[in-house]
Amino acid sequence: MKIESVYGAILVAIYALQRKFRVHYRNLAAYLYIADRIVGLGVIKKVFLVPGGAESLFINGLLMLLYAHGYVLIDRGEITLTKQGKELVKEILRNTLISNFYKGLKA
Repeated sequence: MKIESVYGAILVAIYALQRKFRVHYRNLAAYLYIADRIVGLGVIKKVFLVPGGAESLFINGLLMLLYAHGYVLIDRGEITLTKQGKELVKEILRNTLISNFYKGLKA
């Protein structure tokens, strides 16, 4: 799996979760780890379980890069998407739906 796909997965997860919940590092790491295991990708290799949730240096590092590029805001552990981040998520979802549609036509 390409690193761009992992960035996209993180952004889409934040987008989906922030509609109803406050997204924190540890909650996000737990959701992404569980999703990674269900799908069977094996991208997230190490997660430390702590009383407040899960801790992943890999996910934290990727979040810092997303923050540096202006896609997310991080305030006291709470993560929100910026306008630029929301636009990127919509583009990712749109491209995924279109490519899956064309794959379905070819099958």
